Amino acid sequence: MDQHYRGSSPLALSGFVSTNNFQSTKPEISDSVSTNNAPSVITFTVDDASRILGNPMKQLWLFSTNHSLELISTFEEAAKAFRDKLVFVYEETDGTDFGLGADLAFQFGLPEGSPRVVARMANGDTYLYHGEMTFDGIKTFAEEFLEDNLSVQISKSALRLPSDSH
Repeated sequence: MDQHYRGSSPLALSGFVSTNNFQSTKPEISDSVSTNNAPSVITFTVDDASRILGNPMKQLWLFSTNHSLELISTFEEAAKAFRDKLVFVYEETDGTDFGLGADLAFQFGLPEGSPRVVARMANGDTYLYHGEMTFDGIKTFAEEFLEDNLSVQISKSALRLPSDSH
């Protein structure tokens, strides 16, 4: 597989910014994340939407309420094990059908309910995790995702970026 990633979307990972026709290698992106001490889990916001969704690295998303502190901690622990290999993203849901979290969950094709862990490839393919919400379970899912061993795809569609009010 070609280790170079090309695109025209901005890529920003804690200080590493490249815009318009960037060409970066996976090791360069990983080095930037490590050097700039990026958080192990990025909390999704409207302001960061294009940078997260335009990122060429594979992503693991957690959709959960902020009341699931133990699960969020478990997700952060798993993120540390894959620091330079996957981008871990947290999206807070409030348990309603309204708001950014509910809209993204719908666009990801997620069944109702929380929490959910989803693997997302740069091409838009998404895969839902069906196992236990434990460190070992999430770690195994992430390993299978990295090895391209996930087979039950839930959707393949371009996510609409939330409108930016700026």
